[in-house]
Amino acid sequence: MRMTAIHAAALLVAALAATATAATAALAQAPQTVRLRGVIDKVDGNTVLAKSDKGDELKLNLADKTLVVAVVKAAMADIKDGAFIGSGAMP
Repeated sequence: MRMTAIHAAALLVAALAATATAATAALAQAPQTVRLRGVIDKVDGNTVLAKSDKGDELKLNLADKTLVVAVVKAAMADIKDGAFIGSGAMP
Protein backbone atom coordinates (compact mmCIF):
# COMPACT_ATOMS: atom_id res chain seq x y z
CA MET A 1 0.00 0.00 0.00
CA ARG A 2 2.88 2.37 0.75
CA MET A 3 4.23 1.98 -2.82
CA THR A 4 0.81 2.87 -4.21
CA ALA A 5 0.80 6.13 -2.24
CA ILE A 6 4.31 6.96 -3.50
CA HIS A 7 3.29 6.21 -7.09
CA ALA A 8 0.16 8.35 -6.70
CA ALA A 9 2.21 11.23 -5.28
CA ALA A 10 4.74 10.95 -8.12
CA LEU A 11 1.92 10.90 -10.67
CA LEU A 12 0.37 14.00 -9.06
CA VAL A 13 3.69 15.88 -9.18
CA ALA A 14 4.17 14.91 -12.85
CA ALA A 15 0.65 16.07 -13.70
CA LEU A 16 1.22 19.42 -11.95
CA ALA A 17 4.52 19.91 -13.78
CA ALA A 18 2.86 19.14 -17.13
CA THR A 19 0.02 21.56 -16.37
CA ALA A 20 2.47 24.33 -15.42
CA THR A 21 4.44 23.74 -18.62
CA ALA A 22 1.27 23.86 -20.75
CA ALA A 23 0.11 27.07 -19.03
CA THR A 24 3.49 28.73 -19.64
CA ALA A 25 3.37 27.77 -23.33
CA ALA A 26 -0.17 29.15 -23.66
CA LEU A 27 0.86 32.47 -22.11
CA ALA A 28 3.85 32.74 -24.44
CA GLN A 29 1.54 32.34 -27.47
CA ALA A 30 -1.11 34.83 -26.27
CA PRO A 31 -1.24 38.00 -28.37
CA GLN A 32 0.33 41.05 -26.79
CA THR A 33 -1.58 44.32 -26.57
CA VAL A 34 0.47 47.38 -27.41
CA ARG A 35 -1.06 50.86 -27.26
CA LEU A 36 0.52 53.66 -29.26
CA ARG A 37 -0.52 57.24 -29.75
CA GLY A 38 0.48 59.04 -32.92
CA VAL A 39 -0.41 59.94 -36.50
CA ILE A 40 -0.64 57.41 -39.33
CA ASP A 41 1.25 58.64 -42.40
CA LYS A 42 0.74 55.67 -44.75
CA VAL A 43 -0.87 52.21 -44.80
CA ASP A 44 0.42 49.54 -47.19
CA GLY A 45 -1.29 46.17 -46.64
CA ASN A 46 -0.44 45.12 -43.08
CA THR A 47 2.39 47.67 -42.79
CA VAL A 48 1.69 51.04 -41.20
CA LEU A 49 4.08 53.98 -41.29
CA ALA A 50 3.34 56.35 -38.41
CA LYS A 51 4.82 59.07 -36.24
CA SER A 52 4.45 58.75 -32.47
CA ASP A 53 3.25 61.61 -30.29
CA LYS A 54 6.90 61.97 -29.20
CA GLY A 55 8.05 62.44 -32.83
CA ASP A 56 9.56 58.96 -33.40
CA GLU A 57 9.01 57.43 -36.85
CA LEU A 58 7.42 53.98 -36.57
CA LYS A 59 7.07 51.11 -39.02
CA LEU A 60 4.44 48.71 -37.70
CA ASN A 61 3.79 45.25 -39.11
CA LEU A 62 0.25 44.38 -38.06
CA ALA A 63 -1.15 40.87 -37.69
CA ASP A 64 -4.33 39.92 -39.50
CA LYS A 65 -7.52 41.08 -37.73
CA THR A 66 -5.72 43.82 -35.77
CA LEU A 67 -8.04 46.31 -34.08
CA VAL A 68 -7.17 49.93 -34.89
CA VAL A 69 -8.97 52.75 -33.08
CA ALA A 70 -9.05 56.38 -34.20
CA VAL A 71 -9.54 59.46 -32.07
CA VAL A 72 -11.42 62.36 -33.63
CA LYS A 73 -12.66 65.67 -32.35
CA ALA A 74 -16.46 65.73 -32.07
CA ALA A 75 -19.20 68.09 -31.00
CA MET A 76 -22.06 67.29 -28.64
CA ALA A 77 -24.39 67.09 -31.67
CA ASP A 78 -22.28 64.19 -33.06
CA ILE A 79 -23.13 61.94 -30.10
CA LYS A 80 -25.94 59.53 -30.93
CA ASP A 81 -27.78 56.99 -28.81
CA GLY A 82 -25.57 53.90 -28.21
CA ALA A 83 -22.33 55.61 -29.31
CA PHE A 84 -19.08 54.85 -27.46
CA ILE A 85 -17.60 57.89 -25.74
CA GLY A 86 -13.97 57.94 -24.66
CA SER A 87 -11.92 60.74 -23.22
CA GLY A 88 -8.26 61.66 -23.59
CA ALA A 89 -6.18 64.61 -22.49
CA MET A 90 -2.80 66.13 -23.15
CA PRO A 91 -0.92 68.50 -20.85
